[in-house]
Amino acid sequence: SERLLEPVPGLPGAEDPTTVGGQNHCWACPKFLEVLFLLAEVEDYGAVREMFEDPLTAHPEVLLLTICQCKDDSSGALRAELLNILATQLFDELSTYATLLQATLAQRSPKEFRDLLRSALRIDYAGNLPKISNMLQKDELSDFREAVVMKGELSELNTQLAMYGEAKGTMNLNTWFRETLAVHGDAAATRLLGFLTARVKPPPTAHGEE
Repeated sequence: SERLLEPVPGLPGAEDPTTVGGQNHCWACPKFLEVLFLLAEVEDYGAVREMFEDPLTAHPEVLLLTICQCKDDSSGALRAELLNILATQLFDELSTYATLLQATLAQRSPKEFRDLLRSALRIDYAGNLPKISNMLQKDELSDFREAVVMKGELSELNTQLAMYGEAKGTMNLNTWFRETLAVHGDAAATRLLGFLTARVKPPPTAHGEE
């Protein structure tokens, strides 16, 4: 049988190895989703997308975990659409299972989790930056925050988190940037300038001039 999602104690739909992923375990099987992603591209996107309606409602956390463990050889359209929907599970702090889901992703799919946060920042910078910052302050995510997000390659995500943390008094921006330069070299300074310029650049005028 194909490898299934490893059970997650305490997460509904994922805690019991005999029922993980629902009937026939299909939504807990990365290989199954990989085939669907390809079918959506070469056959009928709408028909394949409709198949996900039930797990999006019944087992959203399981589906998110499974998708993050998939190898997607398609153009990525369906995977991206589903992740945009499922990412709301990460920020639903009223959910009993939000922290467990976040911690599981940080442990099992750290790069995919980081990419989800980067995508969320691009989609809604002002709304999601505080949410991401607050999320990453959790003890359960401390190792992920330091090793994968803040000490990873320089990106808009860790740059904006460092600036936000400086403003909130939870980080020292100068210390973070010195450490980043020591690891990534002068190229980090160029990239940082690009991120800052993109955020402060004034909008074009009606005639297309700045």
